[in-house]
Amino acid sequence: MKAALANEPTDPNQVWQLDFSEFETTAGGTWRLAGCRYYGSKYEHP
Repeated sequence: MKAALANEPTDPNQVWQLDFSEFETTAGGTWRLAGCRYYGSKYEHP
């Protein structure tokens, strides 16, 4: 498996991930969701 990062971050707040999703409801509406995650959180909150 290829590593996600060539070098591990050495300082806080260097790597963040942001993802967007959009879902259409059966009633004709739209839900838009966004999630943000800090790289260091996988070590702080396993």
